[in-house]
Parts: sequence; structure tokens; C-alpha cells
Amino acid sequence: MKPFSSARRSGGILLITATILASALAGCAAEPAPKPSPSQSSSPSSTPKPSATPTETPAAWTRFSDQRFTASFELPPGWKLEEQKTPYADQGIFQLNVLDAAGKRQLIFLNGVTGLGGACSADSVPMQVEELDRQDVSLTGYAPATEPAVALTAPQFVYRAWSTGDGAVAATVALVNTPPVKTCFDVNLLRTADRLYVLSDGMQVGTHEDLRPRTFATMDEAKAFMQTPEYAALKRIITSFQL
Repeated sequence: MKPFSSARRSGGILLITATILASALAGCAAEPAPKPSPSQSSSPSSTPKPSATPTETPAAWTRFSDQRFTASFELPPGWKLEEQKTPYADQGIFQLNVLDAAGKRQLIFLNGVTGLGGACSADSVPMQVEELDRQDVSLTGYAPATEPAVALTAPQFVYRAWSTGDGAVAATVALVNTPPVKTCFDVNLLRTADRLYVLSDGMQVGTHEDLRPRTFATMDEAKAFMQTPEYAALKRIITSFQL
């Protein structure tokens, strides 16, 4: 908070002293003495009002971009990106970890995905997904995949939660254009005509303990997360995405 200063102002009223002269009398009458002039008085000074405390301007968000690809998104003050090496750099595929001000990884970004696969075992617990939040994301130049393996929706930010089968609740925030699934795992992808993008807290998510980006004790606790500054920052990052 910046200190502030105020200027004190006071005012006064100058009273003019008047002398009353008696009229001249006939003969040798003595001239009456002048009446004493009233004493000067000053008006009380007004109490100065403190000036308003200046508010600090919040630090601005910045838009991240990289000359190696066209996709971009915004980052809050103090957050940064850390590149993680992948075996697909020679194919032009890069992974960036989004770290918060404390250095904790909050999201991952991939400008391409290859080698998708996986299957559920007989004892796998299927996901019973509850979509707690959803917001469409307008992407300039977006063209959806032409032959997707699943039905597509509009590009959207989603916050989805599901029971893990062992008493906990897992959740994920992501940019996707696919509806929730009912299998044991899902893949957070934006499927476009020329490539697959990832901007989420986990690419592959599910009921297995290794596929839980966020874990809560109850569904109410997962819902309460939406009221936190952390959630607001994650949602803004994802909804700021542009191709």
C-alpha cells in the first residue's frame, strides 16, 4: 500500500473595526470618547478530509507464444513454462509444463500427440463422470477432425469429476471437444483437422490412482474447488487458448 499525503487548509474572517463618531454639539461640550472596537475573532478551521488511498494496479497477465508453433494462451503473473523433453521433438511435437508461482505443475500443453492407445482390464472401475463446469471456447481458424474416433462437441473448457471406486473423488480441468466417457479412462484432447492438442492438468485421466490429476475426499469438496483463485486462474488460462 502506498503512503498518501493530505494538505491542511484553514480560513479566517477579518472583521473591520468601526469607530462611531458623535455629532458635534453646540458650545464647548466635550467630544465623547470612541466606543471600544469589538475584538477580532477567527472562524474555526475545517477538519481536513484524508485523500483516498490509491489502489495498486494488479499485475497484468501475459500471452505466451512460441515461434515453433502457432498456439498460444495467457499466463498469470508469476507463473511460468518449463519445457519437458520428449522423444518426438524431431516431429515438431513439444511439451510444456505450466507452473504456478510456487513452482507446482498445474497444467501441461502439447502441440501434438502420437501413439494413443490403452484398454480397460476386467476389474477396472468405469468412470461415472459429473461435469461440474463447462464453457465454450471460440477458436479462430478452428477446424474439427474429419474422421474422429468419438463424437465431437464444440471446443470447450470443462471441469469434470468422478468417483474412483475407493472412496475418493478425482477431477480434471481441460480443453476438449469430446463428451465424457463411461469407460475406466478418458483422454483430454482437442481434436483438430491437422493435429491433436492437449491443454489440461492430465492428458489421460481415469479411476486408477495414476490417472487422477486432482483428488478430493468428497464431491462437495471437488465443487468447492471452483470457488478458489487457483481454479479461476486455470479456467482463464484454458479459455484464453488460441490456435
